[in-house]
Amino acid sequence: MENEIAKTELNGLDADTMALIAQAAQTQGDAEVSSIPFLSVKGKKFTLGEEKLGNILNVVILADVFDHAYYDRPYDPDTISPPACFAINTVNSNLAPDASAPVPQSDSCSTCPMNEFGSSSNGKGKACRNGRRLLIAATTNGVPDLDNLAIINLAPTSLKGYARYAKGLATVKKLPIWTVVTTLSFDDDSTWPQIVPNFNGVLDGKYINSIATMLPEYANAISVPYDVTGYIPAEEPSAKKSKMS
Repeated sequence: MENEIAKTELNGLDADTMALIAQAAQTQGDAEVSSIPFLSVKGKKFTLGEEKLGNILNVVILADVFDHAYYDRPYDPDTISPPACFAINTVNSNLAPDASAPVPQSDSCSTCPMNEFGSSSNGKGKACRNGRRLLIAATTNGVPDLDNLAIINLAPTSLKGYARYAKGLATVKKLPIWTVVTTLSFDDDSTWPQIVPNFNGVLDGKYINSIATMLPEYANAISVPYDVTGYIPAEEPSAKKSKMS
């Protein structure tokens, strides 16, 4: 088929060139995964581009990461600014500012003043938005479509429910999250789009085998850094002029 690319055997190359080719291929592959689309949850409806998917999805969650982002200016829907600092990691305790973050706020998220309760502008929550990303594939009758993936962001209001669900799978059913079908819906009593995950059966073994071989690639796909090319440093508050000036 036109889209099938077989692994190429290279001959006559020295070890340094082979290492360079391997590293370049890895870098290029990691860069291209940013094309995976993000699902919108506005209005408690799942939307992918212009396609409206409704308010319930049956998916397999292939990978997830913790995603912290600190914005140094107020939210403006007309001018979306990249975060000044962000951290992405599969392990919460390992979170630290990404190398590409424009203005790192600390050496580690665990010691960052912007990641403390009370640091937000309203004095209650955190100045740094704590979220999670999920890499998902839709399922139909228990069959996952692994050729069409999407990323969904979990807001802070959805984090406890997701953590409770994932921990329950691991401790009660002894299963990682990528081996099961998960139903994603919304909490009707929440003002915000709060996502609720529920168990909806175990995948067939042949699909679990396919997913298992791709776990490192899925982890890379979900760990794509923010695009900060449009970041503009926030202006420092201007000092009040003296009446004598």
